[in-house]
Amino acid sequence: MSPYSGSADMFVVTAPLAAGSNSLAVVAMLGGLSAATGMVIVACVTLSVMICNEWMVPLWQFFNRAHSINAKWLQKARRAAIAAVLLAAWFLEQQLNNRAGLASLGLLSFAAAAQLLPAIIAALYWPRAHSRGVITGLFVGGALWFYCLLLPALVGPLHPLLAEGLLGSQWLRPEALFGVDFLDPLSHGVFWSLLLNCLSFALVSGFSRFRAIELRQARAFTQLQRDWAYQKADFALTKIESWQLQRMLTPLLGRERSQQLWQRFEHRLGQRLLPNDPVPSFVVKEVESALAAIVGAVSAHRTLDLLQRKKPLELDEFVLLIGDSSKQLQFGQDLLQITLETVPQGISVVDANLDLVAWNSRYMELFGFPERLLYIGCPISRVYQFNAERGYLQNADTDVDAAIARRLALLSDGKSYRLERSLPNGLVIEICGTPMANGGYVTTYTDISEYRRMFNELDETKNQLERRVVERTAALSAANDSLAHENQARAKIERELNTVYASKSRFLAAASHDLLQPISAARLFTAALAHRTAATELAAEVGHIDAALTGAENLITSLREVARLDSGNIRLDRRDFCLRDLLEPLARECGLLAEQNGLALHFRPSNVWVYSDQQLLRRVVQNFLSNALLYTRTGRVLLGCRRSGDSVLIQVWDTGPGISALDQQRVFDEFERGQRVDHNDAETGLGLGLSIVQRISRLLGHEVSLDSIEGHGSVFAIRVPLGQRQERRFIADSPNLQSELAGISVLCIDNEVAIRAGMHALLSQWGCKVFTGANLGEVLAQWRLDTAPDIVLADFHLDGGETGLELLQALNYHWHTRLPAVVISADNSAEIRGQVEDSGYQLLAKPVKPAALRGLIRQLVLRA
Repeated sequence: MSPYSGSADMFVVTAPLAAGSNSLAVVAMLGGLSAATGMVIVACVTLSVMICNEWMVPLWQFFNRAHSINAKWLQKARRAAIAAVLLAAWFLEQQLNNRAGLASLGLLSFAAAAQLLPAIIAALYWPRAHSRGVITGLFVGGALWFYCLLLPALVGPLHPLLAEGLLGSQWLRPEALFGVDFLDPLSHGVFWSLLLNCLSFALVSGFSRFRAIELRQARAFTQLQRDWAYQKADFALTKIESWQLQRMLTPLLGRERSQQLWQRFEHRLGQRLLPNDPVPSFVVKEVESALAAIVGAVSAHRTLDLLQRKKPLELDEFVLLIGDSSKQLQFGQDLLQITLETVPQGISVVDANLDLVAWNSRYMELFGFPERLLYIGCPISRVYQFNAERGYLQNADTDVDAAIARRLALLSDGKSYRLERSLPNGLVIEICGTPMANGGYVTTYTDISEYRRMFNELDETKNQLERRVVERTAALSAANDSLAHENQARAKIERELNTVYASKSRFLAAASHDLLQPISAARLFTAALAHRTAATELAAEVGHIDAALTGAENLITSLREVARLDSGNIRLDRRDFCLRDLLEPLARECGLLAEQNGLALHFRPSNVWVYSDQQLLRRVVQNFLSNALLYTRTGRVLLGCRRSGDSVLIQVWDTGPGISALDQQRVFDEFERGQRVDHNDAETGLGLGLSIVQRISRLLGHEVSLDSIEGHGSVFAIRVPLGQRQERRFIADSPNLQSELAGISVLCIDNEVAIRAGMHALLSQWGCKVFTGANLGEVLAQWRLDTAPDIVLADFHLDGGETGLELLQALNYHWHTRLPAVVISADNSAEIRGQVEDSGYQLLAKPVKPAALRGLIRQLVLRA
């Protein structure tokens, strides 16, 4: 690997980029970003909590003289601390970013954290370490760290301070303090900061005096591993006698706990302690620990110290010792009372003897107790008696004593209970009782009057709704029965309409098929006749005949297409394709017609890919172009595309007469035509083109739009969704595509004599050897060649229910080869086309156009 010359902080990202692995670089970048973000969040939150707990909260309590903390103030203070930490970190990063990398910043941080090391080690192993020494060492070490490490990084290497030192003294240069210049800057700063930290720590600790509590805490931390050295010292006898400790412990710890503690002492000692026996040292230590939990560590140590010195415990000293404990107990009681008063429920607490020990003012308000009734130690039975006499106790009208006994039994059983009671003052309260572990009961009283009122109203509303539902259900059932009868009648009518519609579709398909057969034959004859009379006076009449046949063919084809679209039996072939493949051939085809009409057809090529049915979409655009060329007198026609979001608009612009606002919707109806602009062509509009467009757009789900200004022109457009670009395959054109068809043998099979004759006349003009027949027998009887035919033209529907596909299969079997064939049919439905394509043949729709037939024959010949 070549030496890395970039930023060391970005090595894990730039290394994969240099190796060409962009994905690995992204993973490395995300990992580093996640780790850095996590560290920043943890550090900011931790520092803000420490600042609030150690600085802000003590200052708040000091200035406000209060034990409580305002929660909103604390939340704002913590947010301010987080913002301050982030701002300070950002400012420091801005100052150091251009002078040092992340590694240098990390070393600076570790050097600062190292200032805590002397205090941590001393706390574990040096009993004489003092808190004042720790604070002094941290201040001195931190100041040296700032002066020797952080300050040079902030001011930069060219600052005069680094070269001349503080106050111009070479001995005070930050990176060569006291002339020590043989170390690197980091080692130099760590050396001086830790050295002076340790010296300050040791000196201040040596001159500081310890309090008893500090010595005890020091021994607890530093002598954990030295218990073996003090085992004998633990059993050393003291000057305190057993009866003194027992008399002091019993009032404070209680008789049971005091006896358990004394039995543990005797078990460890291995003998009984008599009242006048001096107690060992470990007993004094454990008694001091037990007392410290009650009266505080300082008071406990002072008490035992007086006992060891055989000094009597005076009243003033006792008051001083338990003063702090009394304050703590009083604070606890005040806190409990404040808590009870802030609770919205009424609360009463009884002890194991069923005497009242605590309550709140809400409890008195709910039951209207007089001020002098409740007191600490008041029997709860007296409270129940007072409530029973006023009718506040349930079922107390007949037997007051029995009602009180039942309530007392609930408290004596030690089980939780919950009940509701309606008071004479109109309140409804919920009573919940919870037993305590050491006996006694806590009972809460919740005013649920509003809740019960709302519940009753909701219950009444529910009953009303249920009644209305029953009524509406009956009405709805009657309406449903009426609708059911109506739906049955509609279904019957719909079935009849569907039958009529299906019959109409079948009739139209059959009629168009039968009409197209003679028209197809006539067009084949006119094609052959036009070739023979090209240079004679009959050419114009033949052209008129062909134009009339073309008009009839277009009418029948349009009617068939309308019927096919209305039937709903069209199988869509949606796929991704390039618009250029669709629009460019259409532009070439319509260009000749535009030239004949004296118009200019402009085409804007587009390589956009769309997702649709290519054949149906081609039909839509072809109708747009046909109408534009048909109704435009002068000017031009524009075919182009325009992107719009996730779709593309295929638009056809013209400079024709335009369409009025009243007629813009009507032009999409059947047999509706605009005012014809007369041209020297033979074709006329049928009024079905836009109707077919509307049906196709609904089938495809594409939006068709029309914008027109009367006298200026129109714009027809269809919106098509964008597709996915696919790999395109180009097939080179054969150089012999225009070769003549002379000499090839063609077998034509059709059940119509006129079509067979027309085919024979047309194919013979192209130089083909033509053989015709109506079925398999006639074909084989007339075939006089030794080889199989080069091309087979077979009608799909033959006599006797036979199809062209079946006949082709028989011919393939007869000649032991697969014959190139074209299937011709007047039924151009998706079902017929699918059968032909699945069999591997080409389908040509009737009436047959000579140019299309000639192109198919050439393709099959070239492929063979």
